[in-house]
Amino acid sequence: MKNNYFWAKNKGIISILSIIFTILVLLLSITPKASAAVDQWASITPSAPNGTVFNTIAIIDTYVYVGTNNGVYRSDDFGVNWANSLTASCGGSACNVTSVAIGWTYDGSAYVVDNNSPIFAGTSNGGIFKSTIGDTAWSQINTGLTDTNISDIEIDQFLATQGITTNIYAATPSGVFRSDDEGLNWSLKDSGMGGEQVIKLSSDFGGALIY
Repeated sequence: MKNNYFWAKNKGIISILSIIFTILVLLLSITPKASAAVDQWASITPSAPNGTVFNTIAIIDTYVYVGTNNGVYRSDDFGVNWANSLTASCGGSACNVTSVAIGWTYDGSAYVVDNNSPIFAGTSNGGIFKSTIGDTAWSQINTGLTDTNISDIEIDQFLATQGITTNIYAATPSGVFRSDDEGLNWSLKDSGMGGEQVIKLSSDFGGALIY
């Protein structure tokens, strides 16, 4: 009777242990699945002549712009197909594109680009060129730009959040140049810099600009 009583008393515990053991066996038998973040990279490098140096990249939506020492390579399908869209001569040689800036705007809920959104390409040997998302032709916009060795271009992101892409900054060895009319005219804005060479610009949503 004692043995029967012990079995009856512990029957529930033994059943629970049996269930737990079964669950563990099932879990161990499941094949692990790959995580979504697998750190796997895939090349979308455009086909370019030997010796091409890829200096910079700008991406928004499905549009990708790559600045090289042989102009700008453009893709409108996220790198599946490419075309060299900036083939202009810069001082008798290919344009060395050091920076690309895309003129997105913000409508209050999302970043917006359309066919009229401006694209700016800064070069070290030809100043600044402008195009749009919907076009593949570029025009040189150097009026007032006394230093055409451009190391970086930045669109004022604070104004971009208000739908304005008119204010652009360009970093050069002579300081920072600014345009208030989407690149049509430029003026040097280096007060307080003491003639420092500017290499990199950054604009945040508060309107700050650092170098």
